[in-house]
Amino acid sequence: MDALAVVIGLGILALLVIGVPYLLVSHARLKARVARLEAGLGQTTPEVVTEVVTETVGAPVVEDRAGPWASASVVAPQTEPTDTPPRAFVLRADRLGALMAWLRANWALAVAGVSLALAGVFMVQYGVEQGVLTPFWRVMGALALGAALIAAGERLRRRYGDEAAGAVTGLPSVLSGAGVIALFAGVLAARGLYDLIGPGMALAGLVGVGAGAVVLGWFHGPVLTALGLIGAGVAPFLVGGQSDTPGVFYGFYALLAAVGLAVDAARRWAWISVLALMVSMGGATLLYLGEAGALLYLAFWAGLVVLTLLVPEARMIPQHAGNSLLRRVMAGGAYPDFPVRLVWAVVVLASLAALMLARDAGEALVVWGALSLLAGLLAALTLGTRRAEALEDVPLVPALAALVLVTLEGFGKGPVWSGFMAGIERLPESPMPMAASVILAGGAVASVVFAFRARYAAGTVPVILWSLGAAVMAPGLALILELLWTPAMVIGAYGWALQVMALAGLMVVFAVRARGSEARLVAAVFAGAALVLITLALFVMLSQAALTLALGVMVLATAMIDRRFNLPLLGGVAQVGVAVIGYRLVIDPGLSWAVREAGLGDVLLSHLGPLILLGAAWFVMAARAGGTTRVVIESAVWSITAILLSVLLQRWLGGRGRWAMRVWA
Repeated sequence: MDALAVVIGLGILALLVIGVPYLLVSHARLKARVARLEAGLGQTTPEVVTEVVTETVGAPVVEDRAGPWASASVVAPQTEPTDTPPRAFVLRADRLGALMAWLRANWALAVAGVSLALAGVFMVQYGVEQGVLTPFWRVMGALALGAALIAAGERLRRRYGDEAAGAVTGLPSVLSGAGVIALFAGVLAARGLYDLIGPGMALAGLVGVGAGAVVLGWFHGPVLTALGLIGAGVAPFLVGGQSDTPGVFYGFYALLAAVGLAVDAARRWAWISVLALMVSMGGATLLYLGEAGALLYLAFWAGLVVLTLLVPEARMIPQHAGNSLLRRVMAGGAYPDFPVRLVWAVVVLASLAALMLARDAGEALVVWGALSLLAGLLAALTLGTRRAEALEDVPLVPALAALVLVTLEGFGKGPVWSGFMAGIERLPESPMPMAASVILAGGAVASVVFAFRARYAAGTVPVILWSLGAAVMAPGLALILELLWTPAMVIGAYGWALQVMALAGLMVVFAVRARGSEARLVAAVFAGAALVLITLALFVMLSQAALTLALGVMVLATAMIDRRFNLPLLGGVAQVGVAVIGYRLVIDPGLSWAVREAGLGDVLLSHLGPLILLGAAWFVMAARAGGTTRVVIESAVWSITAILLSVLLQRWLGGRGRWAMRVWA
């Protein structure tokens, strides 16, 4: 009985290996013969008088084949060739339509391919259920089936080709794809079902099969390449076992992404790049969730961004041409090309990964690693893409992510923030915490990088945008640190104010070095940033009355700079200064402080001083009599006058009782 079962099993194997391909080839040849007979029948029919079509200038005439189904001549519409990138490269309706058309015409091949692929899997399963052969021979049978299918497909491809019309159209790819799946099933069965090989050997086998599928896909088409990428990507999670160095697999997934991007660069199969990136990113993320190392995960993202920048264009220096995403959104025009979209997607995902790791970090080292990743991306994308006009807006992503990370670290009281605030209780001989200073220095470097890019940018809009980024990055970090980290409580008010003033000096340097037709606007942007930083330093250092007076000085200085250099953009800074003065006089420290706590000298200094300074600013801005800024200053002058008179009357009445309440009403 056992011998009979063996014979039956071998017969089924022979039928699968030999019989099914033979039937497929025979069926395809029969279809080809019928087509030739129909064509010959059409040629033997009586002559058909063809319709004479008047010649159309500039439009080619397409005539159908003569025969029973001949039709009138058709004038093909003339279309203008276009080189503009399409709206979509991968998820396109025409690709889906072509796939459905192929399935309708070749459904027998599709069904046969699935059947052959499942044959290797079910052969192993049948052997398990029926006890046919030993485990070793069951696995060897599946591997032999896969190898035979691949060999048959490769032989047919070399003899007849894979895409030419005829008896074997698409058959080589079907056979080779089924063989790849059977090989994957055999290796997994050897490891998972029978424990014939160890985890290392199983991983090597699966990766080898995947690499072979990618090589076959180079000749057969993208489907086999996709099978190889997917099989190699899931292999580390299917073999089981433990590894002392799981972080090594991050490099494996980076290599997998490089292979997929390289295949796309050579063969222009866009969806292979998308698949390779999805498989590599998914595998690396699962490794991180399995605690394979957060810092190595960040390094993986850095390498993936570099690969996406360089491999699709096959250049060591990015030179992505075409329209950028920001230009497309703001001014319209063509869609960005496919490599540009890949870079955008990977940079956005890398920035989100850095934010995720920083949010979930239990130690400061991971947060610093996430900040380092964002800083590296910002510097590399800003300095390394000077020749890639289509990538000019990509550095915006890591810059915004860095600002968000510092904000979340302060809001969530993360490990870096906690370690910095612990410095309040440090002993005198303990070193001063430097976290806030390091972050501020990083912001200064980012502003320098942006200013450098603005100096060599081509065009008015890029120069202004890069300058705006330089004027926002470092001051933005300084404001976030002051609001959420309060560095003055840890390193002292003088030390923190000195760092902010140094940053203001850097903004002044940028303003002085502004060149070109956009010099006035760029100088105004940097001057406004410098004034904001100077105001922040005054907030840190001065008392309540002196701070309000200093704000009045800032508004007057802004008006004088505007008059001297004709920089109307600074009017917005002056308006913000006026609003802050009003806030301080009414709310913080407010009316209660002026009536009950402050001395008469402080009251006059904090109210009469800004009143005089704003009056001088109003006079200086006489050249802009109809401007919004001068109207705001004039309104503030009258408001501060009324507030001062009310405060003096309140103090004379004693600051309490119903008479005082009626005065405020």
